[in-house]
Amino acid sequence: MNIKAFWLGICFAISLVFSTFAGETSHSLTKLDIYPSTQTITQNAALQILVKVTPKDGWHLYWNNPGDTGIPTKVQIYSDFGTATLKQQSSPKYFYLHNLITQYAYDSAAYWLFDFDIDKAQNFQIGDVFSFRVDASWMVCKDECITEKISQDVYIPVDGISHPNLSWEQEIFKAQKNFPQPVIPGYFHRENNKLRVSVPGFKLSSDKLHFIPYIKDLINTHIPLKSVLLDGNLLLEAVLQEDVSLPDNLQALILSANDAQEISLSPSFVAPIISEQYSFAFVLLMAFLGGLILNLMPCIFPILFLKMINLINSAYSRAKISLEALLYFCGVVVSFGIVSLILWIMRKGGEMIGWGFQLQSPIFVAFLFILFFVLGLMFLDILHFNMPVLNKLASFSVKNNKLNAFLTGLFAVLIASPCSAPFMGAAIGYSITQPWPIYFTIFFALAVGYALPFTFIGLFPQQLAKILPHPGKWMVTLKKIFALPIFATCLWLGWVFYNQTFSNISAASSSDIIWQEFSEETVAKLQQNKKPFFIDFTAKWCLTCLVNEKTALSSKTFKKLIKDKNITLLKADWTTQNDDITQALAIYGRNSVPLYIYYSGKDDEPIILPQLLTTDILKEHLN
Repeated sequence: MNIKAFWLGICFAISLVFSTFAGETSHSLTKLDIYPSTQTITQNAALQILVKVTPKDGWHLYWNNPGDTGIPTKVQIYSDFGTATLKQQSSPKYFYLHNLITQYAYDSAAYWLFDFDIDKAQNFQIGDVFSFRVDASWMVCKDECITEKISQDVYIPVDGISHPNLSWEQEIFKAQKNFPQPVIPGYFHRENNKLRVSVPGFKLSSDKLHFIPYIKDLINTHIPLKSVLLDGNLLLEAVLQEDVSLPDNLQALILSANDAQEISLSPSFVAPIISEQYSFAFVLLMAFLGGLILNLMPCIFPILFLKMINLINSAYSRAKISLEALLYFCGVVVSFGIVSLILWIMRKGGEMIGWGFQLQSPIFVAFLFILFFVLGLMFLDILHFNMPVLNKLASFSVKNNKLNAFLTGLFAVLIASPCSAPFMGAAIGYSITQPWPIYFTIFFALAVGYALPFTFIGLFPQQLAKILPHPGKWMVTLKKIFALPIFATCLWLGWVFYNQTFSNISAASSSDIIWQEFSEETVAKLQQNKKPFFIDFTAKWCLTCLVNEKTALSSKTFKKLIKDKNITLLKADWTTQNDDITQALAIYGRNSVPLYIYYSGKDDEPIILPQLLTTDILKEHLN
C-alpha cells in the first residue's frame, strides 16, 4: 500500500470526524456552530466562514459595547494557511432593565461572518487538509452571569473542485436578516458635553432610534437621545459621559425598531443642531398664523381684498355667497393638500427639496409672470378673458357657479406660492420631521389660516360692511390702484427669471458690506479659527428675504455690528436648486428660507434668528 495515500486517507477521515462542515461545540448554556462556505478547498478558493453562537433560552450574550454591564463577546479565527477578517456581525437588541441598566445584547442566535484570505504561497495538493481554529469567549447571563471560552478546530479537505456547503447556504440566509446595513459615512462634533452627529443618506425610520458607539462608556445612556430625520439627513444629539475623549474616527451602530445601520463618523467643525422642540399645539398655532399673514403679502392681498369687498356689497343671495365661501375654503385646503403631498412624495423618493421648490424652476416662474401680468391687465380693465376663474379673481362679478368658487380656492394657493410668511418656516421645518398624520395636519392648519379671512367674510359679510362705504366709483379706482402691486410682482418675477437663466447667482457685495458665497469648507475654516460669522439663507423668489435684505441687513446698525465685531458674512442663495444648501438647511432643522444663523466665535453653538428681522433683533443677537 502507498504510505502517502494511506496517511491522506487517515487525514480525510479525521476531517470528517472533527468537522461536519459546520463545526459544533455545545456548552451547558451556549452552542457554537461553525459554517465554512465550501465543503472542499481548492488552490484559488474564495472562502467565507460563518460563526454562530446561540445562548440557551432565557440567557443572553453581549455585543461589542455591552452597555452599562457585561463583557463583550469575542470571536476570532486563526490559521497557518491565511488570514480571516471580520466582515459582518449581528446587530444586538436594546435592553433597559429595571429602569436602571442599559444593555446591548443577544438573546437568540448571533452570527459573525469572516472573509478568509488564503495565503497565495500555499501550494495545496489534492488530498491535503486545510484547517483553522475558532476562539470564542463571552459572558452569558440570566439571573447570574457565567464567563465561557471555547476553541474549536475545523478541517476541510483539499480537492480539485470546490463543493458548496448546503448548511452554510441555509444559515447565511438567516444571518443576513440580522446583519446591519452596510457602513455609511457621517460626521460628529463635540460641544461641551454634547455629541452631535449628522449622517447624510440615512434610510431607516427615525422613530425610537438607539445610538450605540463601539466604544463603551462614551455616552450617557440614561439621558434620552434626540434625533430627527430631515431631507435624508439624520441628526442626533447624545450626552457624553464626563471626562471622555473622542477618537479621530468614531464607529457606531444605530438601531431602529426592525433594522440597524453601521456608521463611520469623521470629525466636523460644523455643529448640526436639531430644530427647536416645539409642542405640537404650538406648531399648529404657528402654521395657522403663517397662513393668516400670507393673506397680507403684496401678491395676494389686492386680489383677496377686492373679492371681500365684492362679497359684502353684492345683492347676490347671502346663502349662496356663504356656500361659495365654503367651496373656496375647500379649494384652498385641497390645493395645499396637493402641494404638501407632492412635497412628501418627492422627499420620500430622495429629492432634497423644501417649501418653494416650484419657484426654483424658471419655467414655473415664467408661468407665474404671465399669470400676474394678465391679472394686472384685467385689474385695469384692459383685457377680458372668457375664463371664469380669472374673471372671478380680477373682477367684481359673482356668478352662481359653485365650481368656479372651488377653483378660485385652488387658484388662490397658486398665486400665493411666491410668498413665505413669518412662522411658516419653523412650522414646515417641524412638519417634515414628523410622521405623515402630523405632517399633513400642520399643512391643514396652514391652509385653514390662509382660507379663513375670505371664508369668514363670505359667511358673515355684514360684519365688514359696517365699516366700509357704500359701493361706488371708489371701488373701480381701488381696483386700478391695486394693479400696481400686481405689476410690481411681475417685475420681481421677471428679475427672478433673469437671475435663474441669464445671470450667475453669487454673493452680493457693496462698497461698505461684503458677502462671501456660502460653502461648508468656509464654515468649517471659520469655526476652526473661532471667527464670528453670519449666514443668510435666502432666495430671490422669497419676498420675506428681500424685505429683510432691504431693511435690516442694509441698515447702518447691521453694518456697524459687522465692522465692530469683524463678522464674516456668508450668503447661501437658494434661488435655483442646490443640494449643498438644502443639506445645510437640513443640518439646522429647516427646509425653507429665510434662515439666519450666527456663530459668535466664542463657542460652537449657533444662534437662529427670527425670520422677520429688525435692527433691534440684530443688536440683541449679534452683540
